[in-house]
Amino acid sequence: MSTEQIPDKALNDYDEALAAIRVSDFRQAIASGRMALRKAQQAEPRPRFFICRCQCLLSNVLGRLGEYKEAGELAQEAIFVCSLLPMDEDVFDVWAKSVIYRSAALCGLGDHLSAIAALKAGKRQVRGFPGMTALADRVFDDQLSLLRQRFGILEE
Repeated sequence: MSTEQIPDKALNDYDEALAAIRVSDFRQAIASGRMALRKAQQAEPRPRFFICRCQCLLSNVLGRLGEYKEAGELAQEAIFVCSLLPMDEDVFDVWAKSVIYRSAALCGLGDHLSAIAALKAGKRQVRGFPGMTALADRVFDDQLSLLRQRFGILEE
C-alpha cells in the first residue's frame, strides 16, 4: 500500500502520535492521531490503508485509556476497510491488530464471550487470504488462549 498518496500534514501528525505513544503521552497521541485521521479522510484520493492505520492506532490508545466504546468502533471501521484492500503483510498486520483491539474493547465493556467470538470470526475470515492462514492461526490462537486464561472461560 506504499503507492498511496498521503498528505504530508497527515503523515506528520501520525508520526507525532507514534512519538507520543513512545513516551506514554496518550492524550497527545489521541490528539495527533485524530488530526492525522481527519486530514487523511479529507484527502482526494483517500489513502484508505493510511486511514486504517490511523484508526488502528487510535483504537489501541483509546483502549489503553478505557475508552472502550470508541476504541471498538474505530477498530471495527479499520477491520472493514482493510478487508476491502488487497491483502498483503502490511494490510494483514493492521487488520489483525484491529481485530485484537476490537476484542480487547469488548472485554473492556465486559462482553468477554463476544470478544472471543470476534477473534474466532477474524480467524475464519483470514482463511480466504492466500499465505496468511498460518500467521493468523498463530496470532489468533495466542489471543484466544490469553482471553480464556484471563477470564477462566473453558468453552464458549
